[in-house]
Amino acid sequence: MSSLKVIKSRIKSVGNTKKISQTMKLVSSAKYSRSQKELIQARKFGVCPKLLFDYTELQPNKSPNSQLFVAITSDRGLCGAINSDKIILVASEVGKKSLTFIDAAPKFPLYDGINDDTIDCWLEFSITTMIYWIIKESSTSEYAARMTSMENATKNASDMIKNLSLEYNRTRQAVITGELIEIISGASALK
Repeated sequence: MSSLKVIKSRIKSVGNTKKISQTMKLVSSAKYSRSQKELIQARKFGVCPKLLFDYTELQPNKSPNSQLFVAITSDRGLCGAINSDKIILVASEVGKKSLTFIDAAPKFPLYDGINDDTIDCWLEFSITTMIYWIIKESSTSEYAARMTSMENATKNASDMIKNLSLEYNRTRQAVITGELIEIISGASALK
């Protein structure tokens, strides 16, 4: 049985941790809201290349010669397993190929002729906007994951405080019971 002082110290320590995790959750919540607003704007540009391929009804090449995978992960902690989930997702995409503007150019009827400058400009624009969109998606999901992690940490701290308080009360009750037994035994011995 732990001493009352040690248990009380642990309750205070876990209480401080709970306050920190609650504050971090609130900060993440505010950052998530701001990031979500920015994501809505970025998503408009990020889906533009996808709409082009949907419009031209192109299908991806099933046997690609080469691929480039860009995994955008968080460089900060306290956000759960979000980074490992992303790495698993990237690994599962091996063998698939994205469409490019060059694939769509022959089927794109809005221009009479598409020259190399147009293709280069569109490729640069679509890659830049898709990467920006992916970074915004990653950032927003990181804040959401951190918010969830801090909520879970706060809940776990509350559970620990509840269990420690129960242990503290039981220990305190055992100490009081022991003292009462000593007093009663001493009174009986005097008679």
